[in-house]
Amino acid sequence: MANIGVVINQPYWHDYVDITINDVLQDNYNPDEKKIPCIILQVKKNENKLLSIYQQGKGQKSGSNAAATTSHYDRLVLFGFCESTSGGCFAMIFQSSEASSAFFKRFNGVSISKMVGATGYLLEPRYYRKTLTQDSNLPLFETKKAFESFQFENAVPVPFIVDNLTPGDTLFFQLVGVRVLLESVCVQMSKCSGVQCDRLLLPATCTHCCCFQQKVANSVITLNAVVIAQNLDTDEVILKSEFQSWAFTNLCMIITHDSALSSYTEHNERPMRVQIGEVIRYVNQHGGWDITGWARKGKVLDASDQTEGVRGRLSEDIASDHVNPHIVNLVPHNNTQEVKDGVIARRF
Repeated sequence: MANIGVVINQPYWHDYVDITINDVLQDNYNPDEKKIPCIILQVKKNENKLLSIYQQGKGQKSGSNAAATTSHYDRLVLFGFCESTSGGCFAMIFQSSEASSAFFKRFNGVSISKMVGATGYLLEPRYYRKTLTQDSNLPLFETKKAFESFQFENAVPVPFIVDNLTPGDTLFFQLVGVRVLLESVCVQMSKCSGVQCDRLLLPATCTHCCCFQQKVANSVITLNAVVIAQNLDTDEVILKSEFQSWAFTNLCMIITHDSALSSYTEHNERPMRVQIGEVIRYVNQHGGWDITGWARKGKVLDASDQTEGVRGRLSEDIASDHVNPHIVNLVPHNNTQEVKDGVIARRF
């Protein structure tokens, strides 16, 4: 007998209930048919290093008596909660490459341009009182279902305010309709040509990205620049960060299979910068840019509390003054066809 009332043109999770990070943290939370809207901010592959995980005690005050453990892992994924106005984040850890691949299996096709920066839903997330920080502000979620990509119509503005970050905090930001200026525009060779790799900047300790996709024979030339974001009304500088991205490269330039690095350097560098500047100005004049990213305020160990290179019981974590924002998305706020055509006509 056929099912009655089933809408076959919608995904099976369409009627799942939207929830928040706080909902998942509650003791009486039931994960069945729940979904949390989120954005993938970072995918980090383990490089034979141990990771500290903290087990939060049930019924205890947040962060108290949290026992630190270590764990080998395959990949760590950082998410931002898309409906948060304060930049709430959570993370997931996958113990094996098989588990990581199963979670990202929806990215096997070429229709999805990238993994990092992709928005969608985490289905039926669970929380077992594990966090990546001792004070429990970065919870670890788990799920048995794959990530479901979905493009949300409107971005919720989340300001980037350094003063909101306390030591150990990880927050994401979403700037909507801001002016963008570029400095030190150049092209460089990326380390990856995977189909779903956005060729973002790698941390200093990493030698490769976390893309699952088979490498292809296309060019790996990628645009790199220092991005300065300003308030459209006051010209106030909101953030400044180095950024490179395959999606942003294709927005500003036409890259062909036979493109050579020499086409964008030395005598060719100035014409490239002038034309990319035209793209930037055109978008600034037609609604500005949307920028999504994340930032973390680290901790440093008080040297006076160290004994023979080993951390003592009374050692103290002190806030680091340095906060480096990581941009994962830079796109025109106005996505009408007219603006898209205008950008295409101005590409280098």
